Amino acid sequence: MRPTKSLLLEDASEEVAALIETLHKTGQRLEELTAGEVDAVAGRDGRAFLLGRAQEQLRHIESAKQAAILNALPAHIALLDTEGVILSVNDAWRQFGRAKAVQCAGHPIGVNYLDLCSNATGEDAADAHRAAEGIRAVLSGAAKSFSTEYPCHLPAEQRWFLLTATPLGDGHPSGAVVMHLNITEQKKAEGEIRRLNETLEQRVVERTAQLESANEELKAFSYSVSHDLRAPLRHIAGFVAMLQEDVAPSLSPESLGHLATIARSAKRMGDLIDDLLAFSHLGHAELRKTDVDLEHLVRETLGDFQAETKARKVAWRIHPLPPVRADRALLKMVLVNLLSNALKFTAARAAPSIEIGCAAGASGETVVFVRDNGAGFDPRYAGKLFGVFQRLHSQDEFEGTGIGLANVQRIIHRHGGRAWAQGVVDGGATFYFSLARATA
Repeated sequence: MRPTKSLLLEDASEEVAALIETLHKTGQRLEELTAGEVDAVAGRDGRAFLLGRAQEQLRHIESAKQAAILNALPAHIALLDTEGVILSVNDAWRQFGRAKAVQCAGHPIGVNYLDLCSNATGEDAADAHRAAEGIRAVLSGAAKSFSTEYPCHLPAEQRWFLLTATPLGDGHPSGAVVMHLNITEQKKAEGEIRRLNETLEQRVVERTAQLESANEELKAFSYSVSHDLRAPLRHIAGFVAMLQEDVAPSLSPESLGHLATIARSAKRMGDLIDDLLAFSHLGHAELRKTDVDLEHLVRETLGDFQAETKARKVAWRIHPLPPVRADRALLKMVLVNLLSNALKFTAARAAPSIEIGCAAGASGETVVFVRDNGAGFDPRYAGKLFGVFQRLHSQDEFEGTGIGLANVQRIIHRHGGRAWAQGVVDGGATFYFSLARATA
């Protein structure tokens, strides 16, 4: 059974320990002996003899330590002199050479490694010649290091190695360390990553084509909704108006009520079509983000509601608001929807109150809220508020198409923010949304 690297290292360590102990005892003996005693025991040359043996043992210890360290490494390592002659190699290099892995590896000590690489022929010649040039540059001091990857395939296995050369000593090199490191697993991983990237790119191309096709279908659907459905609605509304004008005196109050219901339903259907088209367009409208003065935008939006709120005594409370990073036109749509909701659901309040301000948010974001003292909602259904056609109140209680809050969420999500709500039945509601802070 072949000894493992750990066992080899352990044996080498024991040898080093024994040599160090011998040197230590020799040193102690040298200290104990006086010059006269050494001369008396061994003659005049005794001192030089003992010192020479001690130095020889020290060199042996250093050599053993070096060999133990190199043999413990998995890389194939050789030490070269300034001419490129192999001075020593580790066990991994010897095993690599016995397997005849490459033309330039594993040759015995004393052979010129550079000559072998320079004279290489065959399919590996270019790699060997490149290695020779790089190592010469290191030995001459022209390069601080050299490295190159090369294939080293066997009939039953594909392998890759990384060759590196580093100088020995500072200033003008006294030699070089050449190392061959097996990087087969790394190369296989790189190949797998390339394959996955190619597969991913192909999937992206396919998904992009599918998305473009879906967008074209959506545009066609939007066109159909905008034109094909509007025409029948116009006809319905037009004929109802004609009937109301021509035969109203001859109709009973009940029949007139039916006509009014038809007219209202036709108008509501038209509003639904408009809102659906707006919701559809929001998904692919281009964002034009700028630093927006949020407080100014809120007051501008409130001005659009003057006619609607003229007859109502709404208590507005506007807190200081910071600038935000957003698409100004789309952000105004968010404010219009939230303020419209607040006004609608406070219609039954004798003293309606609407508050707009900022709340604590995560680092780098601004959280804006719109709070009212209106009808509120059951907090169990807060998650349904932002869905298309999701309504928590009947059409008879509060008019609307159920798309406004869905538009709010879609706009805020496209800005990378969040939208959520809190409320209590008959206790008011608060709607929140977050946006990135202005860059200034």
